[in-house]
Amino acid sequence: MQVRLISDFNIEVLAGYLSNLAGAGRLTVTVGEFGQVIQCLTASDALHAGRIEVAQHGHTHLPRGMDGRGAQSEFAGVPVAQQSRLIAEGSEWLASVFGSTARGFVPPWNTYDRGTAQALDQAGFEFLSAGEDVIRFGRLAVVPRTCTLRDARTTVERATDFELLAPLVVVVFQPDDFREFKLPPAPDEPPPFTDLDELDALLRWLRGLESVRVQALGAIAASVRRGQPLRATSELRLPWRIRKELPPLLVQSGEWSAVAGAILGTLRSRRPNNR
Repeated sequence: MQVRLISDFNIEVLAGYLSNLAGAGRLTVTVGEFGQVIQCLTASDALHAGRIEVAQHGHTHLPRGMDGRGAQSEFAGVPVAQQSRLIAEGSEWLASVFGSTARGFVPPWNTYDRGTAQALDQAGFEFLSAGEDVIRFGRLAVVPRTCTLRDARTTVERATDFELLAPLVVVVFQPDDFREFKLPPAPDEPPPFTDLDELDALLRWLRGLESVRVQALGAIAASVRRGQPLRATSELRLPWRIRKELPPLLVQSGEWSAVAGAILGTLRSRRPNNR
């Protein structure tokens, strides 16, 4: 398997669960500049060279519980002590492959509960990234997803109207989103909708936007731990009529700037021929 990365962008790598972990550190990573190969590294070497960031993706990706909405989960609904054990075992396995401990956690199915956040904080993890729900505990930074690769461009375009919010867009995508993925979709799964060339095109487009900066989740989490505000739009104290106009994003501005930014952004987004 080969993973193509663009050298100017930080792309998160979920280093799998137990059944897929043994060979994860030996994946070939091609680091290049839009088609021009600079060097080929193993995933382990790419991590230590600062080319990629690795987050722990659960334990064995087995459904053990459900979250409050009834969605399957490896962690939500599981006793905290058991969650702590599963997280510790997964962390140990991951460190044995990559030679260092992952400081980020992305749970299978993007589901978790307060017990998960507690276990991660107590284990020294720095960030948790999952679904749109935000459950905080201690100093653990929570950086939820805001959109998928399918609607990434539209979300970024809409977010530019709300610059006073210091918006943050977190894009999540899966290997089976891509036509290059070697396994066919299961009967209950959608077919792939994009390919690596289209991902390259999206990254080119992002690179051309002066107002856009691409960061790894670890860097975002570090700024949160230093005091940088980071809230989901659902956490903003705004009238419903204003909140419903906001695109799916995270807000890094202060309380008063958020109110003004939401109102001004809404007005901007309603202008004729805004795009």
